[in-house]
Amino acid sequence: TQDPHKDLSKAKKAFELSANSGNSEAHLRLGDMYYYGQSVPINYYKAKYHYEIACEKENSEAFIRLGELYYNDHFKDYKMAKNYYKLAAQRNNPDALLFLGNLYHDGKRVKQDFSKSRKYYEKAAFLKNSDAILQLGNLYFYGEGVEKNYTIARKLYEDAAYFNNNSAFLCLGNIYNDGIGVEIDIAKSIKFYTLSYRIHNETCVPFKTDVDSLRSCTISFNNLGVIYAIEKGFQNNYLADCFLYKSVCNEYSLGLNNCGLFREIVLNWNGDVEYFYKKAAKQGFALAEFNLGRLKEK
Repeated sequence: TQDPHKDLSKAKKAFELSANSGNSEAHLRLGDMYYYGQSVPINYYKAKYHYEIACEKENSEAFIRLGELYYNDHFKDYKMAKNYYKLAAQRNNPDALLFLGNLYHDGKRVKQDFSKSRKYYEKAAFLKNSDAILQLGNLYFYGEGVEKNYTIARKLYEDAAYFNNNSAFLCLGNIYNDGIGVEIDIAKSIKFYTLSYRIHNETCVPFKTDVDSLRSCTISFNNLGVIYAIEKGFQNNYLADCFLYKSVCNEYSLGLNNCGLFREIVLNWNGDVEYFYKKAAKQGFALAEFNLGRLKEK
């Protein structure tokens, strides 16, 4: 089999030649290689150097990368980060618009403002950014800055799902699982949870971790496990244990607790039950702490 690092080394040489000719995309790719450690040691200063050159050539993605460098732990300058994201947003970069929407939604380093966040989400959604469409759905689902409306929220989740957003499929699964604005439909919830984890598995990129996508995938594993464990007409101990264990592998506290409960109570298999409860309890999951104490009383 071919060594992928050899291919990346060849790619780096090709990007360097192209960058020397003034290609901004090549500088962006070289910056990414140093940022993520692709065939080279991670070096945020070299990444910054290449991103800055790409910015001089009006590459909007490079403005975002610099925003990430300053926003995260690498340089920790939130004012600079916000400025770079704004520069990218001025160039109609949907990811930058999404970031600014999240910034005002969460109230991180700025005053929380749902109205401003919605405006940024709407601009990014117009540019077909599925995460922005998802976040608009969340605004209507939770009634943040707008009147709560489950019908509009569901429609927006469906729009985001059209672009294969796995978090949107998770939301749709929850809606049909819990009967929020619709009749409960377990078959549909299974379908949407399954699509959520499959899309994550198909779209994950080497060297990068999409935290939101991984989290949605993990919750979908847990929810499928619970359905197969308790829902009449769908009960299947083998599938329940498989999916609950998959959520355990991603250190999900609710999944750890649920897998422990299922193996203890349904399968009567105590081998690793205490371990699961301990892992969940370490994350501050109160029910796992209770289950751990109950287990020790036996």
